[in-house]
Amino acid sequence: MNKIWQLVMLTFIIVMLAACGGDGDDESNETSSTPAPVNAIPTVDFSLLGDPISSMRVPRGLRTNGNLTVVDKSEFVRDGVLYLAYVVRNDSDEVKESVKAVVQLVDAEDFFLASLNLSSPATHIPPSGLAVLQRSFNLANYPEFDGLAVTIVPDVIISELEINAYPTVVEAIWDVAADKLEAQVSNEHGLPLQTPVAHFLVYDAEGSLLNAIPATLSEALPTEGWLPNTSITYTAKIPPLPDQAEVQIGRVDLLVYGYEYSTQ
Repeated sequence: MNKIWQLVMLTFIIVMLAACGGDGDDESNETSSTPAPVNAIPTVDFSLLGDPISSMRVPRGLRTNGNLTVVDKSEFVRDGVLYLAYVVRNDSDEVKESVKAVVQLVDAEDFFLASLNLSSPATHIPPSGLAVLQRSFNLANYPEFDGLAVTIVPDVIISELEINAYPTVVEAIWDVAADKLEAQVSNEHGLPLQTPVAHFLVYDAEGSLLNAIPATLSEALPTEGWLPNTSITYTAKIPPLPDQAEVQIGRVDLLVYGYEYSTQ
C-alpha cells in the first residue's frame, strides 16, 4: 500500500513540475506582452449561453440576430415587478419557426443577477410577420436590479407536421369600466384555421408600446376549427402600465395567428 501511495505522490510531483515549466529563465518571457491588471474585470456577452458567473459583467442593451427587428418594446418596473414586451418583425425572406429572447438582469455595475427566457407563443412567423414576446418577473429577490441585457434570436421547433401560419391584426376595445380588453376578429384567409394564438398590444397616444398581454378566447372553437368568414372574440384584463400619470392610451391592437396543419 505504501508503494502505491509513493507512486501516486511521484506522479503528482512530475505533473506539477511540468505545469510550472522549468524554462522560467527563457529570454522569450522577458518580451511577452504586459499582463492585464490584477483587478481587471472581464466583460463577456453571455446572451446565447446559459447563466453567466455572477462575478462577470454583462454588456447592457438590446441585440437581435437572424434578420429580426424589434419594432416596438416596453420595459418598466411597477410595484416591484418587471414587465417586458417586445414586438419583433421577421425581416428575412424565410419563415422563422419561432423567436426567443434571453434576458439578463444586471446591477448598477453591470454584474449579472439573473436570467430569463422568453418565447413567442406564435410560431412559423412569415416574412414581414410579427412575433410578440412578453413576461413579468417579480424583483423581490433582486433589489440590486438596475438594467437589462437582451438578445433576441430565431428558434427551432421540431415537428412532424407542415405548418402554415396566417396572421391577422384588428383594433381592440379598451373598456375601463369593465376592466378588460376585447376584440372580434374574422377569418378572412379562406380556409379553416386551428389553435389560434393572440396578444393584445397597448400603445400610448404617441404610438409607443406600453405593454402586451395574452388574449383569451371568449368561447371554445368548434371541432372544425376557426371557419372562414366567421368571427371569434378575444378578451383580457387591462394589463399593468408604466406608473406615469401622463400615460394616455392611444390604441389597442389584437394580433392573432391561426394555423393550417398537414403531414409532410
